[in-house]
Amino acid sequence: MDLKVENNIKEEVLLRDHLIRRKAPVPDVDAEFNKFMQKREMSRKSLFWLGSSAGAAAAAAIFVIFNLFSTETNADFSSTVFMANHNSSDVVFQTNYGTEIPLQNSYDAAFLNKVGASLSDSGEEIVYHTDSKSRKKADTQIITTPRQKDFKIVLSDGTEVWLNAESQLIYPSHFESGERIVKLRGEAYFKVKADPEHPFIVETEGLHTKALGTEFNVNSYSINNPSVTLITGSVEVENPAKKEKIRINPGEAATLDTGGSLRVSKVDTEHYVQWKDGYFYFDNMPLVDIIRELGRWYNMDIVFLSSDILEMKLHFIADRHAPPEDAIDILNSLNKMTVISDNNKIYIK
Repeated sequence: MDLKVENNIKEEVLLRDHLIRRKAPVPDVDAEFNKFMQKREMSRKSLFWLGSSAGAAAAAAIFVIFNLFSTETNADFSSTVFMANHNSSDVVFQTNYGTEIPLQNSYDAAFLNKVGASLSDSGEEIVYHTDSKSRKKADTQIITTPRQKDFKIVLSDGTEVWLNAESQLIYPSHFESGERIVKLRGEAYFKVKADPEHPFIVETEGLHTKALGTEFNVNSYSINNPSVTLITGSVEVENPAKKEKIRINPGEAATLDTGGSLRVSKVDTEHYVQWKDGYFYFDNMPLVDIIRELGRWYNMDIVFLSSDILEMKLHFIADRHAPPEDAIDILNSLNKMTVISDNNKIYIK
């Protein structure tokens, strides 16, 4: 993080502390909402959330900086950018035999031990036993995360995988001879155990990533623009459809563009590191892009009622486990927009 960004963080934390101490008034959002409802009828809405930890600014490192392109609103504009679902809220473990169990504190220890793994006391991490390699045949295992939850997996070779919300990892109970191959849908951060003789390969829709021992993030939420971001070491990224291969360096991301070609760009790697550590981190990103990620995590409908806000630039750091109510108070106290929460939906204008 450069000095400018660090100073911005300090300034915004101080501002937040100041607002808390003087108990700055929050706009009457109910009155604003009633006025708006008189102008138009809302049918389908979408989700918006900007998470933060309002009561612990010093501990949670939150800052919000808005650069508005326009302060005017569009009375006839409505855009749903994310919608909640009603799927299971459990992290689910599945074997190639079709057996499924939710990974909770009350897990079936005997069953997991049979497949060569154990669950942490917190229920947030599964670890494969080193002796699982002695099993005659590797079984395919699948872990699927819902929205609002991430999960850590320590594979049989010692590789650590942080699986983001609404993601799925398909992997063997233990790696046999040759390449170590896993398949990903969604997003995951990998800390690969070094083994030069057995390259580690992550297969996603559109991209294959090969590493020996390194740390990198793979995002394949969008099958049209999957990306690989390298934190340390070196990886080779392949577009199997065009048999195109490139090698990227730390601080670079390889993205499959709309034309089906690989594009390399410099990125701020903090965004890809902080999510696995429990924080949102966005640096000068369009608001509409940010809230798609936030919407996935909080599983809420978000509706934008102003087109001007969509491309508003935002710097944002927040605890992923904080409730959305605190962020709504912060946004309203800025007097730049009106944010209203109603029945698991957030409206912004």
